[in-house]
Amino acid sequence: MNLIKPKLPKAYFPLLWPLLIEQVFMMIIGNVNVYIYSLYSDQIVASIGIADQVTSVGTMAMGIVSLGSTILFLQNAESSRLSYFQAVARQTMWLNVALAVLISLSTFMFGGYFMEWMQTPNEIRGFAIRYLQIVSFSLLFQGLSTSIGAILRAHGLSKQSMQLSILNTVIVIMGNVLVVFLPIKDLSQRVIVISWMTVLTRLVGTLFSARVLRKQLTNIWQGLGQFKRSDLQVGRKLLALGIPSGMENVSYNFSQTVITAIIASLGTVEVSARIYVQTITALVFTLSVAAGQAGQVMVGNYFRAKRWSELQAFSLENTRLFMGIGVAINLLLAICGTHIMTIFTDNSAIIQLGTHLLWLNVFYDPCRVGNEIMIASLNVLGEVRFPVKMGILMTYIFTVPVCYLVGKVLQLDLTLIWLVFITDEAIRLTLFIRRWISLTKEKGMIR
Repeated sequence: MNLIKPKLPKAYFPLLWPLLIEQVFMMIIGNVNVYIYSLYSDQIVASIGIADQVTSVGTMAMGIVSLGSTILFLQNAESSRLSYFQAVARQTMWLNVALAVLISLSTFMFGGYFMEWMQTPNEIRGFAIRYLQIVSFSLLFQGLSTSIGAILRAHGLSKQSMQLSILNTVIVIMGNVLVVFLPIKDLSQRVIVISWMTVLTRLVGTLFSARVLRKQLTNIWQGLGQFKRSDLQVGRKLLALGIPSGMENVSYNFSQTVITAIIASLGTVEVSARIYVQTITALVFTLSVAAGQAGQVMVGNYFRAKRWSELQAFSLENTRLFMGIGVAINLLLAICGTHIMTIFTDNSAIIQLGTHLLWLNVFYDPCRVGNEIMIASLNVLGEVRFPVKMGILMTYIFTVPVCYLVGKVLQLDLTLIWLVFITDEAIRLTLFIRRWISLTKEKGMIR
């Protein structure tokens, strides 16, 4: 328990635990899905994994709006202007709905081209296209749920947001269990059933989320349909904050889509190994998301109170703590790697490659954790452009070109691509920490 006894304030942990539980249950959904898909075949795992990489870019794009609204709420939390909060909530909901519809239509219409561009292996391309075209409809419900979750958390209702995540997890697991017991042997039909079950469970989850919003934040709910001219100004401000800060995530996920295409060109074994390793180590990134979101609330509190020394020290200590936890968890997973991999597959090539990647993740994941927390802290202070600039420069000048050289041109092993990931994350972490320290000095926060 000494790991959770740092120099962090006591007020931090009541914020952290609900968010951590929420993120863990969201991670469980992904893990259960991958495990159930693995019961059918490694081909289904690979095809759905590639398709999900495409939809994740759309999800991140909708997250831009939610991120902008969260920053607005945190920076103005002391204000009692109900009409302002209603306007932010309205813009959050309707902008995400518009984005979801646009992304869904694009994905449905051009899904085949996306899979071809990503060089999806021929033996799984048909599965991937069918899954992508059907699941794209669920992005509308995903956008609404994302908006509602952001509104609840911004108003301090972390426990309610956590309860919704638990409920959504149970719904998804029940749906997946139902799919398992259906007497379907054809893989193509299995993919179609899995796809529609994903759409259905997200719809049910959205309905429950809307009910909680209506019950917990009645004034916000009542204002969702009251459009005003001033909403346009709020929307522009929301996007002005959300686009730069969220573009780092969008850029990262788009680069991962490109890299997934490069990995797919190496074969189904490499794609499956990557998906299994990401599933096994998802807990570490889950910790960083929760720590980043809870940390944003604390940074917002320090920022409004002008407690600059505590503000700077908090984020650095938060980063150090969770990077240490990330190292410990990844070491344990790497030691047990071979046994864990056999839960998902009996393919010896996938198991061997996955085990090697798990050992590399001891260095990779802690750096990702640090970056997630530092970016979240920088965003609250209004520093939204620097993470985006550094992320884009590192990704498209270094990471993607080197991965292309290693994977596509030289056709080398996936472990070398992992080493590129580690280098990228470590350099960015160093830059973000230096920027965090210098930012406080630039603004006269710490003398």
